[in-house]
This record gives sequence, C-alpha cells and structure tokens, in this order.
Amino acid sequence: MLGPDGVPVEAAQSASAAIDDVSTGDASGDEAAGAAASGAAASGAGPDSQSADPASAEDDAGSAAEEAAPAADEDNAKSFHRRLERRLRRWHRRIAEDARIFDELDEESVHSLRKRIKRQRYAVEFFTPVLGRRKSERYLEPLSAIQDRMGELNDLFVARARYEEIVATDPAAWFALGWLAARIAEVRALAGPELIRLAKAEPPTG
Repeated sequence: MLGPDGVPVEAAQSASAAIDDVSTGDASGDEAAGAAASGAAASGAGPDSQSADPASAEDDAGSAAEEAAPAADEDNAKSFHRRLERRLRRWHRRIAEDARIFDELDEESVHSLRKRIKRQRYAVEFFTPVLGRRKSERYLEPLSAIQDRMGELNDLFVARARYEEIVATDPAAWFALGWLAARIAEVRALAGPELIRLAKAEPPTG
C-alpha cells in the first residue's frame, strides 16, 4: 500500500520507528546558532559594554551564529547516524536470537519474527542513502530472501486456519490440510539456514 508521497506505508512506518530513538536529544542547528549568538553577545559585556555600538554587537552575534550553525548541523547528522546504526544493530540482534532457536518457535513467535524482519528490511531500504548503497545491498540480499520465505510461511498458516474452519462440514479439506502440513514443514526447514545466514550478516554502517 502506497502513501500519498508514493512511499510504501509499511516502509514509512518502519523508517519512522527507526527515527523515533535516533532523533531525540539532538539540539537543532537553529538552537545551537541561537546559543552561539547569546554567548557571543554575552562575551562583549564589560565596563565599556554600555557604550558599545548596538548595530556592531548585532553584526558580531549574527556572524558567530552563522559560523556555529554548520558545525552544529554536522554534529547533529553524525549523532543521528550513530543512533540509527545502534537501532539497526539492536533489531538485528533480536532477529539473530530468534534465528538460533527457530525450530522451537511457535506460530505466534514465527509471526512476530516475520514482522521484525520486514521492519528491518524497510528501514534499511529507506536509509540506504545514509548507510551506503554497497553495504546496504549486501545486507539486504539475505534479508530480502528470508522475508520472502517468511511471507510464504505466513500464507501457509493462513490457508491452514481457513481449511480447519471448514473441515467439519467438508471432509475434502483434510486432503488440503495434509498437503499444507507437509509444505509448512518443508518451508520451515528451508527458512532455518536462511535465518542463520542473515544472523551472520553485518548490518550496514557508514
């Protein structure tokens, strides 16, 4: 589903979740510039401050603010980047933990793992220009593969639930349930190694 700007809604939601933690606590360039201007004005206070030219003091403060703003913006960008990388690594570790016990996960836990994988993929794709294309694409290869596999597994779970609803009135549904059980086992077996491959991959960092 696409949003009004053409970006998939789920991708935007994943990116938004990644931004939540990484953007807090950073002073904006305007705030830093304002603080620099105040500091510059205060530094001129002294015995002769009352006779200082107001226009000159204003010019000095404005110049200091202009010089400070780019540095503040650069610091904020670096801080945002570090926080983003930490968030992606934390999400990756959670996926890796489940990957190692995948055979023990029940259906609900498998569903939660699938959603975390999808969130991770959309976040990395959204921030690829920040993280670096080559590193992102290398990480997205196993991530995309296992997302597709987990999507197939989820479809099989949904189909099985629907056939279980009608089996009491339609005995033929037993045949479908038998096939689905075999296919679910097969797909889970295929997903295991793919999850381990993803767990061993390195999330992209700048």
